Amino acid sequence: MPARPSNSADFPRSFPFDPPAFYIETLTPEEEIRSRLNSFKEGLKAAGIPSALVMHNLGLCYLTGTMQTGFLFVPQDGEPVLWVKQDLGRARFESPLSNVRPIRSLKELPDLVRSEGHSISDGIGLEMDALPASTYLFLMSQWKLNKAADLTPILRDLRVVKSEWELQAMREAADMGVQVFAGIPEVLRPGVTETRVMGHVTATALASGSQVFTRAKGMNVEFTWQVISGINGTMQGHHDNVTSGLGLSPAWPADSSMKPIGVGEPIMIDFSTNSKGYQADESRMFSIGEPESRYLRAHEWLRQIEETLASRMRAGAPCEEIYFLALEEAEKGGYGNYLLGPRDRKLKYVGHGVGLESNEPPFLAAGVKTELKAGMTAALELKMVLDDAVIAFENTFLVGEDRAEKITKADEGFTIVSGR
Repeated sequence: MPARPSNSADFPRSFPFDPPAFYIETLTPEEEIRSRLNSFKEGLKAAGIPSALVMHNLGLCYLTGTMQTGFLFVPQDGEPVLWVKQDLGRARFESPLSNVRPIRSLKELPDLVRSEGHSISDGIGLEMDALPASTYLFLMSQWKLNKAADLTPILRDLRVVKSEWELQAMREAADMGVQVFAGIPEVLRPGVTETRVMGHVTATALASGSQVFTRAKGMNVEFTWQVISGINGTMQGHHDNVTSGLGLSPAWPADSSMKPIGVGEPIMIDFSTNSKGYQADESRMFSIGEPESRYLRAHEWLRQIEETLASRMRAGAPCEEIYFLALEEAEKGGYGNYLLGPRDRKLKYVGHGVGLESNEPPFLAAGVKTELKAGMTAALELKMVLDDAVIAFENTFLVGEDRAEKITKADEGFTIVSGR
């Protein structure tokens, strides 16, 4: 992909050197951005929203190709304008938009919008699922508005079906995951701590080209990747997940801990690699020395459940159908009280959408009657909480017309490393 032309006087300050090929290759193609913006404007028209102001990092990146600090104004009719506070030169390089302009303060925006022949007072849409209340109240006061429309449903519907470019990014992320999982056995030795293994996983992921930050939407949604062993797998916490792990302190009461890993203990490793911001989520099982056969049987049953669910993850299937099917399959194997947690606190979902965020639609959950569409991507999060460990098996899938295609490709066996 050729480098984007720059028409910014301060471009040299942003790139005092020729941008490297690996960075240029990650730029979102112009046709991709144009298609997204056209669909977004159609969504505005259908919702009766005259114009939109996008401020959240992911919304900016998705619709413009850059995550530089700024404000994207999109009218129903007319060209969008991206006003950038920092860094203008870099935004002009990363985004294919022709109207990328400077702004010093959000207070300037009403006048700048008027200069484009539009008016905020006609009505504006904002990202209500991400905008801080203080910012919303400031905008309403500054612009003398009583309320604004919510862009969340439009943006979520737009992002839920992935393009070929997005799917390619997810497949690249999955290839990174293969590298990361393949390197885990070399660090597994009796007495190694969960955090030491986590450090190795993180280093391998970074070396493969993946970021190690997992994006998710929502207040207090903070988590790292998970290396959870033995009894720690039964720990519950504030995460909306089967297991939280112990964590390092009450200030981070989840995920990996300083616990030494014992011989024969099941070790769950759960993480998302990503390419160009797009994630591929998977979980695999390991042990140092031979685990008890009951752990291996539970793991094999999870693999069978996954095959059944994948065969039903097709266009037109209600999301909740996949959830209830998972519970039925668990009962058949005698794992009804273990899959997704014990009956008195069982999770209400078995899968979640994956893309730029790890908690986006579709949600394969009880009560979600939304039908799956071809091109959606979701992770099947199959986890059992036994009396003394968690057993997991997770892959990311692409919903098809007849069944789902598995995107993640790491070895799916229960990997047993020598305990010597």
